[in-house]
This record gives sequence, C-alpha cells and structure tokens, in this order.
Amino acid sequence: LDMQIRAFTEKHPAFIRSQQRVNQKYIKYSDFIIHIFYDHLLAKNWNKYSEVSLDNFSDIIYGVLLEHISILPHKLKKFSPEMISKKWITSISSIEGTHQYIKMLLKTERFTTNLEHSLGELMEHYQDFCNDFDEYFRDLTEYVNTEADKFNNEQEYLLATA
Repeated sequence: LDMQIRAFTEKHPAFIRSQQRVNQKYIKYSDFIIHIFYDHLLAKNWNKYSEVSLDNFSDIIYGVLLEHISILPHKLKKFSPEMISKKWITSISSIEGTHQYIKMLLKTERFTTNLEHSLGELMEHYQDFCNDFDEYFRDLTEYVNTEADKFNNEQEYLLATA
C-alpha cells in the first residue's frame, strides 16, 4: 500500500501544484519539501482528521519505535532517540517546530542546497499549500479506504474459497 500511496501522491494535481511553487529554487528536493510541509499541515490540523489526539498518537508511535528499535533500519535507529526526545510528531505542528525538524533532517542527510530556507516558501504561500493539502488529503483518504475495501474483499474471497 505504501508504494501505491507514493504513486497516488506523485500524480495528484494538488501535490503537483504544491511542488511547482517551490520548484524554481528547490527543483531536486521539491518532493521532499512538500512532504515536510504536508506533515506540518497534517499535524497542525490533526483534530480535523482523527478522533485520537496528536499527543496520544505520537506516544503510540514513539512506543512502537522504542519497542522495535533493534530491527529498525540504521538511519531510523540512529535518529529515533532525537525524534522522540524532541517530540517531532507534535512539534512539527508549529512553524518553529517545522523549522527545527528541517534543520535536524539536514544533519542526517547530505543536501546540495540550503533547504533550511524552504520554510519561507511555506510562509509565502501558506493558504495555497493549505488548500492543496486539504484537496490532496481528502482524495488520499478516499483512495486508501477504497484500496482497503478491495483488500478486505479479496481476503474474504480467499477465505471463502479455501
């Protein structure tokens, strides 16, 4: 499903519009930047999309990371302690938290451009990114629900014919 979501995202008109806003300055990293911006918008508006609070959700995720840290990929294992201690999932809901998140990612990845300044693009076109994200996330939710229904129907069929 992860690969299907990636393919869906890359082709979605709202995601493409968002990419185009940052393409001139950050053409190689527009995908990466928009994912961070969308993470910010999801966290900021979490209560619109989930009955579980962002704090509770993040505690669950952090617990899963800690429980399975020995089997995590090297990069994730390396920055999980900082992710948990700095509460990335909840802190990204603020602009300052998003800025800190970008700075932390810059320490873990080798980029040939100064992505730290990409936050200015978010601020300059904030409402446009909000509109794009709302459209994208509504469609993504519908897509995932449809795919989950297909999967469940296939599983029921397989069980019935076994």
